[in-house]
Amino acid sequence: MKSGTATRKIPGGKMVRVETTFDKKVESVKITGDFFLHPEETLELIVKKITGSSLPLDQEKIILEIETILEQQEAQFIGANAREIVSILVEALQ
Repeated sequence: MKSGTATRKIPGGKMVRVETTFDKKVESVKITGDFFLHPEETLELIVKKITGSSLPLDQEKIILEIETILEQQEAQFIGANAREIVSILVEALQ
């Protein structure tokens, strides 16, 4: 099992950190930072959706799934977005 961490300051936004463990799929994910997500419990749904994803990661599919969760939960990211989160996740998976 491998692990990785990536931290990035999003231009014009906030700091986001993604920690992950993985092998042939994403085993665990932790997303932290000084961004805001309202309602907060939406982050748990996003983490559950990413966990178990096969590698190599289908980035566009994951972005679409996160955006769907945000829409269904009427949630709003402030200082981050789905594309940035997935980009940082991919970096952590290197």
